[in-house]
Amino acid sequence: MSIVVRFLRKILHARISPGEPSLVLELPSLEIPTGSFAAVMGPSGCGKSLLMGIMAGIIPADEGEIVLADHALDLRQSALNEAFRLRSIGILLQGRNLLESLTVFENVALGLRFSRTYPRLQWRTRSMEMLARVGLAHLAREWPSRLSPAQRQKVSLARSLVHHPRVVLLDEPTARLDPASAAQMIQLAIETTREGGQTLVLFTDDPAIAGRFETRFDASHLLVRSDFPS
Repeated sequence: MSIVVRFLRKILHARISPGEPSLVLELPSLEIPTGSFAAVMGPSGCGKSLLMGIMAGIIPADEGEIVLADHALDLRQSALNEAFRLRSIGILLQGRNLLESLTVFENVALGLRFSRTYPRLQWRTRSMEMLARVGLAHLAREWPSRLSPAQRQKVSLARSLVHHPRVVLLDEPTARLDPASAAQMIQLAIETTREGGQTLVLFTDDPAIAGRFETRFDASHLLVRSDFPS
């Protein structure tokens, strides 16, 4: 298995009084095979982004176990996951993912600088390869502010894949795109990760997008009221 989650719990709001339950993110079990494409689907505010942050080793949790690509994350001290995350996980977060002060090429190359998975002499070649793969090699010297929303997301995707991570986590990558651009973005993500033998997990509230994935998980009940002690 590429991703295994067991008995995951994170307290969001501890109970104020003994009679008031806590708001808790709970996920008893989740398994995603190596090289598969999975969608985690649920409405806005259900805890999808929080779950992705925990799975990426960025946000700590209170209980449970997460294993990504044969590596057990430290759920208590997220800083201890940094080296593994930069090397083995590709992440595309919601919102603005690009640094406006860097060119398109420099934004993509940033993924190699942090991960150190390729020698420095190969950074330019590898970055241009990924930009060509998403169809934007001709915009390598352009500034992010001059890109369309779809182009920005493609550059963000290229950066999340440039270091050839074993697991790729995408948080609502089509949220600001028109239907045609969204479909193209998802197809590009699936094709690129399939070529690399990577495991792709997309977090979305769009049933049409989730329907394109071979494995789907319902995240609508991640957040519960619980007597889990504070």
